Amino acid sequence: MRYRGLGSILIGLSLSGCGTTVPSIQDYPAKRTDLPLFIQTISESVRCQIQQAVAGIVNDDKENAAQNGGRAIPWFDNWGVKYSLRFQVVETGTINPSLIYKPAAFGNTLFTLGAGGSVASTATREVKENFYFSVKDLVAHRACQPVRKPEDRLKSWLVSDDLGLRAWLASYILATASGAGRAPADKNTPIEKEALTDRVNFKVVASGNLNPGWTLKVLNIDSKGDLLSASRDRSHELLITYGPIDPGTGKLSQTAGEEFFASTIKNELQNP
Repeated sequence: MRYRGLGSILIGLSLSGCGTTVPSIQDYPAKRTDLPLFIQTISESVRCQIQQAVAGIVNDDKENAAQNGGRAIPWFDNWGVKYSLRFQVVETGTINPSLIYKPAAFGNTLFTLGAGGSVASTATREVKENFYFSVKDLVAHRACQPVRKPEDRLKSWLVSDDLGLRAWLASYILATASGAGRAPADKNTPIEKEALTDRVNFKVVASGNLNPGWTLKVLNIDSKGDLLSASRDRSHELLITYGPIDPGTGKLSQTAGEEFFASTIKNELQNP
């Protein structure tokens, strides 16, 4: 019984700490000092998947050029990709004590008095990184492996062998190569002023509560409700925008850059 009481106290202290300290981006039992390696592992895995998608499509086009009478998508060499990684953790803790006072009945009169209170706190932490590569850089980069170690998968849902990035990009490339869509010929072609955007988001919500109760002769403490409760919301998001490169700046064209910026603002509003 003594150990059960000690366990309840420890759980209570853990729950009450949510929302009152700076949240850790990683999950327990990771240490705060592991954050650089955590971000690096996810960044490398995502970059590798984007590289594999881009390089695979370009290399397939080059290999099939002889039998197709030339390359189908040479314009794609002059495109670039900008993407962002966003990690957000929101922790909430609530203390909600209540009691009921029930004195002895006086004649036919039964009197009770209830009282309670609530205190809640919320802490949010967000880490965001932006990256940019040209298609030529990705094709020239050495081969890579998205998941280097099996345990890396536990760090984030973005660490995966297949996020569907190549299939999504190939659907657009195939449409232009087959003639279903218009392939860009010069800067005045409408598609040169467009952009492709993809978004992958994983969100997990965990919560718990602790509700000990004491019944005394004339007093019930926390007979209803939760004395301590806590929740932890984790969100890992990938936003990708492909578009033609502006020869003057070496960056994405104005339309593609604005598309990336607008998508970023939209995500911020949807996930404040």
